[in-house]
Amino acid sequence: MRMMRLPSSLRLRLVLCLGLASCLLWGGVALWRSHGLERELNAMLDERLVASAKMVAGIVHQFQPTPESTSGAARQADLQTVIGRDGVACEVSLVRSEVGILPIARTGDTPDNATQGAAGFGYATKGGKAWRTYVLEDGGLRVATADRLDTRARLVRSAWHALILPFALALVAIVLLTGWITTRTLRPLKLLQQELQQRPPQDPTPVQAGRGTQELAPVVHSLNQLLAR
Repeated sequence: MRMMRLPSSLRLRLVLCLGLASCLLWGGVALWRSHGLERELNAMLDERLVASAKMVAGIVHQFQPTPESTSGAARQADLQTVIGRDGVACEVSLVRSEVGILPIARTGDTPDNATQGAAGFGYATKGGKAWRTYVLEDGGLRVATADRLDTRARLVRSAWHALILPFALALVAIVLLTGWITTRTLRPLKLLQQELQQRPPQDPTPVQAGRGTQELAPVVHSLNQLLAR
């Protein structure tokens, strides 16, 4: 298998090599960052479920609901307003030994019987959709909060897009900047070429272009020695 040959242009070589180095560097950083992205996002959303459950429990305790009071339409409406305040799917139930767990309020999108599960994190299914749930048991009160896993997946994809777009824009900017820098850096070579092209035949005067550039100075010196001979 033959190896791909680099282009003969020094400028193009520099642009390609620096662009490739930037891709590898930025790509490595993005890959390293992406490994923890989904985990960190899910942990943040889990913390939101916990915080929402605690907030709802604290507010519902102020209502001091009882099995008799749950039949009141006004109190039911008040509880619905409370548990739907932050937009998280939620169900509130009372724990009564004689009737078990008695739901008293819930948002319409909450998985059925979400408060029936064990306390802590879990999973549920509603309408063919998987949900991540959290159940908090606090002083005879059970609060379940939940959000859909496909919604979480969309958030992860959005975070990926937010990560990839700056990477792509930065890469384009780096390639353009690299092209401009290499053009400026190789300018002494262009000046040397122009001076040699404009010299009349049999002119033995020393070449001046490139003498102040460390990398070109030995070449110009050897060229002047050749002209002198």
